[in-house]
Amino acid sequence: MPKIILDARNLPSPINLQELVAGMQTLPVEINMIVDQNLGKMGKVQIISQSSLPEDVLENKDIYISLNPNLPVNELKLISQKGLVPLLHSNFQSLGFAPFMAVEEAGNSFLFENWNNWEVFAALVRCLENYQFPYDWSNIVTAVKNLEIEI
Repeated sequence: MPKIILDARNLPSPINLQELVAGMQTLPVEINMIVDQNLGKMGKVQIISQSSLPEDVLENKDIYISLNPNLPVNELKLISQKGLVPLLHSNFQSLGFAPFMAVEEAGNSFLFENWNNWEVFAALVRCLENYQFPYDWSNIVTAVKNLEIEI
């Protein structure tokens, strides 16, 4: 079962976090969520209240979903170095994140265009489809670890 970090710090207003998390909990995933405000309980989700990304939270995780439009570059670099496959807004393409294309065996992330629940959820489903294939998943992890992000 894939282990996910859901970064909900600086949450954009079009995202309905309760609705998104409810949908994610229908999938075979384990969710740890980082928040910068008290959101109360959300099902079986482990909630971590932090204003910055604690490095130990990244251990033994597979996927990093960022709903944070202001994710610091140093945190993106750490996520990449740890080999977590990022699911990000397409704005982060300027830092070298490229959508994974299985046929071309290219790319290092899963991207969404608009800040809304459905596009984030669709990107997660694409990600989970590739998680099932060890060869593809290994290619994605290697590509993200090899990404050189300048701080």
